[in-house]
Amino acid sequence: MNWYFNIGIVTDKQIIDVDFSALSYRNVSRTELDHIEDITVKVSGFASSIFDLGNIFVQTAGSEINTEFMNVPHPARAAHIIQDILKQNGTTQ
Repeated sequence: MNWYFNIGIVTDKQIIDVDFSALSYRNVSRTELDHIEDITVKVSGFASSIFDLGNIFVQTAGSEINTEFMNVPHPARAAHIIQDILKQNGTTQ
C-alpha cells in the first residue's frame, strides 16, 4: 500500500511528489521547473537492474526541498522526459 499511494506528477510548470506513509498522513512537495539544478538516476542491485527499477533524485536551487522518486520503472526514460520538458521551457540544466 505504501508503494501504491506514492505518486510523482510532472507538468510543464512543476514537479509534484505526493507521499502517503499511512492512511492518515500525506506529504505533498512541489518544485518549480526553473529551480531544478540537477537530475540523477540511480539503479542499484541485481533485481533493480533486471526489472529496470531505480530512483530519480531532483536537486533544486537554494532552500527548496529536493524531490525523490523511489522505485520508478524505467528511470532513465523518466529522467529524459523531465529533461525534455526543461529544454522545451527554456530552462537549462
